[in-house]
Amino acid sequence: MPKATPKSGRKRALRHRSNSPPPKRHRPARVVPAPSSPLLNQIPQPLPHLRPAPQVFVWGTGNEGQMGLGRVSDDGRFIVKPTRHTWIENKISEGVFGDEAGAGIVSVVAGAMHTLLIDEKGTVWSCGQNDDEALGRTGDESMFHPLQSLVDEGFRAVQAAAGSNINAVVSDQGEVRAWGSFRNGEGRTSFGTAPPQQFPVSILKLPAEEKTSSIAAGSNHLVFLTTGGTIYTWGIAEDGRLGRPASNIPERVILGRRSRKAVVVGAGETTSFAVDDSGNVWAWGLNNGGQTGTGTRLRNEDCIKHPKLVLGLSSQALGNGDKVVRIVGGQFHTLFLTHSGKVYACGACIDGQLGLPESHSAFEVEAGCPKPVYISEPQLVEFPPEQLADNDRIVYISIGGKI
Repeated sequence: MPKATPKSGRKRALRHRSNSPPPKRHRPARVVPAPSSPLLNQIPQPLPHLRPAPQVFVWGTGNEGQMGLGRVSDDGRFIVKPTRHTWIENKISEGVFGDEAGAGIVSVVAGAMHTLLIDEKGTVWSCGQNDDEALGRTGDESMFHPLQSLVDEGFRAVQAAAGSNINAVVSDQGEVRAWGSFRNGEGRTSFGTAPPQQFPVSILKLPAEEKTSSIAAGSNHLVFLTTGGTIYTWGIAEDGRLGRPASNIPERVILGRRSRKAVVVGAGETTSFAVDDSGNVWAWGLNNGGQTGTGTRLRNEDCIKHPKLVLGLSSQALGNGDKVVRIVGGQFHTLFLTHSGKVYACGACIDGQLGLPESHSAFEVEAGCPKPVYISEPQLVEFPPEQLADNDRIVYISIGGKI
């Protein structure tokens, strides 16, 4: 009977077999992360520094110091024609607004009774009435002074928006700071759930991969657009201007379906607008003068509570690859600018603010009114050919409350 192989022999046999080449192991392939998708909307960047620097002109009412010219008496509170801002002009020559003499102002925005400037360094300056913390600082109200808290933070502003007393700025890193207050229809002021905010604070919480691309302000609400194409609104929810249920924090607005992205946002006093990545234009908010452009008549739907398509301004309707690139709103009217330089208008036209003749076929007349009142679908504004040079086109639009 054969003897059993000793255990040590088995071990030696196993060691002997281990001298042969080991079988190849099939390791799973290393997963290489896919490159991040390009941003749908870019983070705003500083504007070119022009030399000589642009000069700032002011006119209108300055009784609350909103022109930055110091306190004026009742007799001298009106500047009836555009006048060069001598204080800004002197500071340009001193190099206060940048790294060299001649550095200037790159942005000016106006609130109800206050004004914001952004200089070449990205410093925000403010002046005017500060009753509801609109200036974002303490001290003299009648002259421009920097928002020192933003300077100390190293926040370089490149874009600003101002409402009645609410303000927001975006940095060259896509960060947002806001200050001031919202005022509802009953006259109560707030900053979300808090009282009016004296100094700029961060208010928008975004996913790590998203930043803010642009902002727009109504009188008492803000609209934010992210690099990923998401829209957030914040402020007073009256008249449907937020496009969603009321809340005390910035929240997302959906353009029909969650997968739809936006590339442009705009705002009127009580309205909000967006252009999606397919070139469709959306609007929501107060519509008592047809200012949303959704074609809804005054007596049928005073408020558009959720985003609704604006008629006639989609890329398909405009044709030739044209699309809406800027939207600005006043109290009861709205202007739309397209890439090709065309301007469209809708809303109330009590004082000629639409730039359309009273004989225009789109005007709708209300009973008891002696003249055309409003247009509820955007119409092309014709500019006299003799006032435009060959191949000239409109490149920018702005708007006042009633002009």
